Amino acid sequence: MSARGWLAALGLLLGLAAPVGAVELTEGSNYQTIIPAQPTASAEGIEVSEYFWYGCPHCYALEPLLKTWLQTLPKDVVFRRVHADFGRWGAGARLYYALDAIGEEARLRSALFDAIHVDRLAYT
Repeated sequence: MSARGWLAALGLLLGLAAPVGAVELTEGSNYQTIIPAQPTASAEGIEVSEYFWYGCPHCYALEPLLKTWLQTLPKDVVFRRVHADFGRWGAGARLYYALDAIGEEARLRSALFDAIHVDRLAYT
């Protein structure tokens, strides 16, 4: 590996090792306010929506962090999941909403993610 490659790898490792702390977010730089505000399921407080797909490796990687965060969810925050099928993953969306309707999605979510990403079971 060239010296430039080693420096790039070192920079990446140092960036990953940097302590994670509170970050001050600035409107216009880190986010934009949506005007007019979009309707939400919750009339008061903050609504956080996760658009996910069971087959998404990024969603799978985020799930443990999200699970931990949800245990400390402030009282004024409402969290909801939305299965994103983009017209391609209709079977997964039907599975999600069927399990959600009978109150079993939360119990089976980890097993579904593991079956797809660890056991490599076919998923369409």
